[in-house]
Amino acid sequence: SLLQLKKIKMIYINLGFLKTSSRNLQKNFYPNIQNINYIGRYLHKPNSKIFDELNSYIEKRENFDQKRLIDLKENFKQICRNKINIISQENWIVPYEKNNVTKNIEIVSQFERLDRLNKFFNDLNLDYKYFLIVRDKVFSTKSLFVTLSERIEKLFGSECLDFNYFVSKFLNKDSDYEKMKLFFEVYNLKKIKQIISGRDLTLFEYDKIKNNPKEFIKDFSSYLGIKLDENLAKNISIKYRVTEKEHGSYISHQPKKSFKIIKKLIPDFLKKKIISLKIYKTLKMLFFNKIKVKLSEGDEKLRKILYEIEKEN
Repeated sequence: SLLQLKKIKMIYINLGFLKTSSRNLQKNFYPNIQNINYIGRYLHKPNSKIFDELNSYIEKRENFDQKRLIDLKENFKQICRNKINIISQENWIVPYEKNNVTKNIEIVSQFERLDRLNKFFNDLNLDYKYFLIVRDKVFSTKSLFVTLSERIEKLFGSECLDFNYFVSKFLNKDSDYEKMKLFFEVYNLKKIKQIISGRDLTLFEYDKIKNNPKEFIKDFSSYLGIKLDENLAKNISIKYRVTEKEHGSYISHQPKKSFKIIKKLIPDFLKKKIISLKIYKTLKMLFFNKIKVKLSEGDEKLRKILYEIEKEN
């Protein structure tokens, strides 16, 4: 009915977090929900133009004059009006990013991005809500450290690939303190809630995605206000990018310069073929440098850091 449509039309924004199955959901779940306008991010095909435009604005990749910003907002209004919309982008709340234009690793406060995002959707005069998927903060932070290891090494030095050293460097409050603090604030729910100014923020448990996907489907169905196909639970169960371990250390792979050159020369359809033939591991051995990231111990120290940071906001 018209009344029901009015009730459920909404923009739902998934802010991540990283290491909570965000990419799995972007590839295998959100695009497969019927009667949903999924705007992005995609992993298995190019993003929509409007998502890339929004992403450029939120991440300040390009300059937006007044006309370009007005056009973007008008386009969003047209695309999202009278629909149930989902947007997903976990990188908006990560401070260390590779700029795809300059190819440099940049430090941009996730809270600046989040504030820009919130103001953008506020100006649309359409209903919108945020949701996050959460898991144990200590585990998430350490896992995020592995994922961002290449960026952390370039920003703070190779000795910081030892997580205990990275934590000690932060506790010593040296010249990199504020930049490092952004990393420890990634999972700071209290500050995120302050930035989004009282907007609805719903939390879903990562453990349900991992251990009971049917229950997650039921919860998400209730959240959207529409019935979802329970068969989507099979899609959610697909594992994506499981971190490799070796002799107690986590492994991060950084592409060599030769790989970056070759990658540019290979057409997209052939890249997908290479991955489907499962020779990607062989390519990693030939064209990637293997970096060991030490995560031993330090859980209680980390838990205390995360607690103190959240308490001070």
